[in-house]
Amino acid sequence: MLALIATAVLAPLLYIPGYLLERALRGRLANPDPLERHYERTVLGALLAGWLALTLAELGVFTLWLFLLLLALACGAAAFAAARRGAMPSRPLGLVASAAPRAWARPWAGWRDARLPLAVALALGVLLVVLVGRPFEVVLGLRDAGTYANTGFAIAKHGSIWQHDAVVAQIGADRASADPALAAGAAQAETNFLGKQNEDRFLLNGLRIAGFFFDREREAEGRVVPQGFHLFPVWIGLLASLLGMQGGLLAPGLMGLLGVWGVGMLGRRLAGPWVGLLAALLLALNGVQIWFSRYSTTETTAQFLTFAGLYAFAAMRQRQRDGDAPLYGVLAGLALGQWALTRIEFVLVVGPVTAYLLYCWLSRRWSRAHTALATSMGAMLAQAALHIAFIARGYFFDTLFARLQDKSAIVAYLTLPFLTENLRTIYQTTPRSLLRNPARLPMELAALVVVVVALVLLRRWQRPIVWFERLAARVSGWALALSAALIVLVCGYAYLVRPQIFTPSVLAQLPGCLAQPRQASAACLAIQGYIGAPIAPPTNPDPLAYALDTLQKLPRQPRLAALATVAAPQPAAVRDLPTMEGRPSPGATLDQIAAGEQVELLAQSKDGLSFLVRDARGVTGWADIAALGGAQPAPLPVQEDKILARLVNPRWATTLSPGNPSEAAKFAIYQGSFARFGWYLSPLGIALGVLGLALWWWRMRSDSWLLLVVGGLSTYFFIQQAYGTDDQTYIYILRRFVPLVYPFFCLCIAYSLARLAGLGGRLRGWAGRAARLVPLALAVVLLAFMAATNLRLYAHTEYEGALDQIGEVASSFGPDDIILMRGGAPVFGAARDIPDVLGTPLIYAFDRHALTIKSQFPEKYGAALVGYIRHWQSQGRQVYLLLGPSGAVGLPGIGQEKVRSFQLSLREFEQLTNQKPTNSYTQNLTYTVYRLTDASPAPAQVGPTDYAAQVGGFYQPEQIQGQTMAWTDGAATLRLRGQGGPLRLRLTLAPGERPASLGAAQVCFSYLVERAGDDPQARGPFTPIRCAALGETVGDVDVTVGDASMPAGDVLLRLESQPWVPARDTTTSGDGRSLGVLFGGVQILP
Repeated sequence: MLALIATAVLAPLLYIPGYLLERALRGRLANPDPLERHYERTVLGALLAGWLALTLAELGVFTLWLFLLLLALACGAAAFAAARRGAMPSRPLGLVASAAPRAWARPWAGWRDARLPLAVALALGVLLVVLVGRPFEVVLGLRDAGTYANTGFAIAKHGSIWQHDAVVAQIGADRASADPALAAGAAQAETNFLGKQNEDRFLLNGLRIAGFFFDREREAEGRVVPQGFHLFPVWIGLLASLLGMQGGLLAPGLMGLLGVWGVGMLGRRLAGPWVGLLAALLLALNGVQIWFSRYSTTETTAQFLTFAGLYAFAAMRQRQRDGDAPLYGVLAGLALGQWALTRIEFVLVVGPVTAYLLYCWLSRRWSRAHTALATSMGAMLAQAALHIAFIARGYFFDTLFARLQDKSAIVAYLTLPFLTENLRTIYQTTPRSLLRNPARLPMELAALVVVVVALVLLRRWQRPIVWFERLAARVSGWALALSAALIVLVCGYAYLVRPQIFTPSVLAQLPGCLAQPRQASAACLAIQGYIGAPIAPPTNPDPLAYALDTLQKLPRQPRLAALATVAAPQPAAVRDLPTMEGRPSPGATLDQIAAGEQVELLAQSKDGLSFLVRDARGVTGWADIAALGGAQPAPLPVQEDKILARLVNPRWATTLSPGNPSEAAKFAIYQGSFARFGWYLSPLGIALGVLGLALWWWRMRSDSWLLLVVGGLSTYFFIQQAYGTDDQTYIYILRRFVPLVYPFFCLCIAYSLARLAGLGGRLRGWAGRAARLVPLALAVVLLAFMAATNLRLYAHTEYEGALDQIGEVASSFGPDDIILMRGGAPVFGAARDIPDVLGTPLIYAFDRHALTIKSQFPEKYGAALVGYIRHWQSQGRQVYLLLGPSGAVGLPGIGQEKVRSFQLSLREFEQLTNQKPTNSYTQNLTYTVYRLTDASPAPAQVGPTDYAAQVGGFYQPEQIQGQTMAWTDGAATLRLRGQGGPLRLRLTLAPGERPASLGAAQVCFSYLVERAGDDPQARGPFTPIRCAALGETVGDVDVTVGDASMPAGDVLLRLESQPWVPARDTTTSGDGRSLGVLFGGVQILP
């Protein structure tokens, strides 16, 4: 129903302004192709609506009524201009009625019924609306989608991209208060409740909540800026203003629908109607496309802009001598220019177009169409520059921190005015910065002057350009054919060799796997990595990467002479990093030295604990001196720890990231990225896509070169190594392929099938008919593969019901209440960050004052924090704690009255790191609310959801055998209140389902009396109580804490057990948690 309402609202909102603009710019005679005509009008309307809403939000004055008023004024102006040109229809149906023909050839010529393309496009649109009409409710924080969604909601509510945060402003103002107690409390509130980012790295050094930043020097202004560029969040805000928050989440679906339409229109214009239709259908059924058309990130917006711009550019090139060329230039410039308002890597699209315009100027081929293209794109880029300077400055400069220093001295110098004084110093002194070299800037400026002079001379003296074009014309045929063959070779290498799936052992078993595909052998499972099975990450570089790296290193690698030779008295490891200050080496093992083996000593480490050695197999690396006998037979020079990054070793002894093992997992993912990319296209789709790319490249034309260049560059850039880390999961990690690469491959697949069908058309008789059926059969197989393998994804709605559940939580608090949040996981880092999941929508979607406690030991500053909490309460505010597992906060002299517990139950698609996800599960997040009061009685019983008692070491509670219990991580701590004297406890514990090989579970208890004012980081040792063996089921264990001399107050009770990891210790579970025992509660006995 929501999708139908949205269609009814958005169709006229986008189409009517686009129609009037087209009439005003084009005159009476519109594009005779009905499908192109309606697409162009919709794109014009969408570009205008997005730009207008963004501009209003940038100025901080966005409201739905002001937007509609200005849009109506723009429509009125366009209608007036169209009427003056006699272009307004005499009947209302003229909006959609067919237009008079024009002189140019029609792409759909030969179709007997011009309405057939419209009918097919409409059917495809209905299919897409069905697939993406139920948006994901990914409004939770701590992820990009939640940041974008909540930014859009905040824009809809408050009219501005940056948000005024009253709590941040109050804390900032109170820090400057003349009252020393108030100032001290505010200072502690800032450091405990607001995040602080490294001032040597980040321009915006204050963190309101994950994804929302502020400048700590201007904290009292309360100005909070969301991350990213903001055209897409503005679309969410616009739709939320029209349709509510649920409707706002349709923004990626709207952009995805326009993106698929644009892909089809571009394919139709460049290669015919069937290429466009098939490409659009392939993309519409692609699982990644559907996922990100329902997931609130910028990818589908970038896709829509890309293919609208490429379509307009192709039309401009085809109609270069036509009066409509300037209109298409405007359309292309606006669409491609708005990339810079959407994503930070806009240079991938804008760069080739800028180079094209420069060449047109040099060769004196400049026309009105180029002026229109340059002006419209320049206007969008100018607005993007202003957007960066005044709104997205922190995001832009923080994201490109290193690249702005080490690529160009001119760029680094131009960056300095936008930085803080501290960051200017960093830019000028860090080793990577080109500003450290005083000669670099003059050299670059001189080179720039030479280039500018050369370009001016080239424009005045055309002979070199004429000579170059004649040469290009002579060699273009074989050059394009050679480069097309190279494309096939490179893609084949990236797909078949680089992932290192086809090892010699796998190749040997390949015939058997093909004969019996359902075999469960390791080799057959490895081959299935091409369709979604786990892909084992490689540990060594692929041959081509190793060869290229070797060629780079050979001329500059240091020559290390053998200064001594020793015989290893025992086996020793050769590693790529030395021992670190007495701790084991963090590096990877490259080789093993056998006892008695002779090794050459080349150097020693800085701390004198490791030798740089070369063993009998030619492997150079670090070995512990102690393992080699402990003696130094000769003086050795000192070498840097990461010297192996500059040396050449045999490939089998070369890690993916020499001297930097923390990066190895990321590079391992890079190597298999093309195979993982193919999970959602199939091996057949990859083969057809590569074939289509090569054929299309070979037959490149003036209207298709931009698609091929931009698509090819993006494919190489993102598949080679630009995205993917070991902590990212699928499908999310594939988001970078959505704007260009997946649509580009769908076009190439459709193009290859069309070429195969054309080849069959040259044959006669049954051979011709059979040959024409082959591409049809391949298309059906591809479409069936996509539909069958994505059925579960189509049916799934990520976090369905999240808005209603969070809204119910928000209704528990008043608009002026303060909500302090903490907990959610057994370790500090997660317990600090997980509250942002709920805190972000509470703040920006529901206007609640939520603060997440960022410090590890807030008890250390308890007196000052309690004073500031009292200050809030004195202003009439209620202050609450909203705690998750392991979220206990000790606040001396203040009571914590339990109000309620609640649980968010959300369906989540599985998040896997090395295989294609297909299943979903329910994620439960439980929280307990406490009101801060003057005092509260000590509870007689503490359950698994009484998080005010859980100091650390507890996971989310689960239903175990019908009882609510929570796993510990092997070292859990409870805070209990004693009344003086011994504390008698009865704990409900269970071992849980665990491997028999681990033996019976045992828990050891110890305690520590907390004293007010004690530093939690300097606590004394815990006093042991006793250990108890647990039975096989849930049972009670009685423990007595302390003796008659124990004072009244808080007592910490520690539960220690031997942890185990299901994913490591069993073969049936993928659970990577470290588990101890199950905790069912504790009863305080009289």
